[in-house]
Amino acid sequence: MAAEIVQIDTQDFTSQTYGGQDTNLISSFEVNTSLSSSSYIEYFVYDNNQNILSTDYNFNQYTVQNNGQSAGLNNTISQIIIDPEKSLTDLGYSQGEYITYFNFFDKQIGSNLQQLYITEISSDRTEIRLDSTDLTEFDIVDQATKFISFKENSNYHQI
Repeated sequence: MAAEIVQIDTQDFTSQTYGGQDTNLISSFEVNTSLSSSSYIEYFVYDNNQNILSTDYNFNQYTVQNNGQSAGLNNTISQIIIDPEKSLTDLGYSQGEYITYFNFFDKQIGSNLQQLYITEISSDRTEIRLDSTDLTEFDIVDQATKFISFKENSNYHQI
């Protein structure tokens, strides 16, 4: 199977047009982030009509490049390789055209072992009440306070 990897607009899945000299930039591009123990990758496969065919909320089919550990950054991973073609064929999609979509997230409160859920939303939808089967109320408040402080005191931007 010959695969062609084309970067798309994330809002409407339309292809972006590139000149011949630019095509070598598409198969490999950098994402300005690093993965830590609280990071996770979501992986979605769509058909050309934007119908979702497959989801994986904990995608781990990547290779850490050059031992990809960032020095001094709490054992974060800074370089990974993802092979969209292999990920598709592993799911049984070996013919046709598909859209693969990856989201990179970092949990700010809780972890893979400490799941949170919303128990209440205020009537004006500006406040939520969180709960957990694993974290104490003190832990939730402490982690939420640290997260809010981090957002207020940094150049943190949601994209």
